[in-house]
Amino acid sequence: MSKRQRIFSDLMDALKEMHEEVIVNKNMQYTYNGPDLTSNKILLTSPSISERLSPEGLDWEINHNVEKPIDVILTIALQLGIQQGIDLVTDNPIEYLDLDKVKMEEFNKAFEVLKELYSK
Repeated sequence: MSKRQRIFSDLMDALKEMHEEVIVNKNMQYTYNGPDLTSNKILLTSPSISERLSPEGLDWEINHNVEKPIDVILTIALQLGIQQGIDLVTDNPIEYLDLDKVKMEEFNKAFEVLKELYSK
């Protein structure tokens, strides 16, 4: 299994566990130990997943943010998908561009110049 397949499998397992514990078992004392958000852009507008799924976080989400448990899980699923996209592109942005080899070399040179300019 490739690294990407393992990551997606881990995300699916985490989401299934969340669903089982929070929705099916109505476990409001659930402790989440799966992958979490690391993107500052997401974390600026939302607490981490482990915070949202803590007993206090779930209580707040359901009783003060007027969300159903399924809404919380669906929001987390979307955020994990966005986080995964950010991670994949950050790991190897060239892989996601449609460039031939010559253009890729030109892109790499330009990218290195930009990195050098911004590091000063």
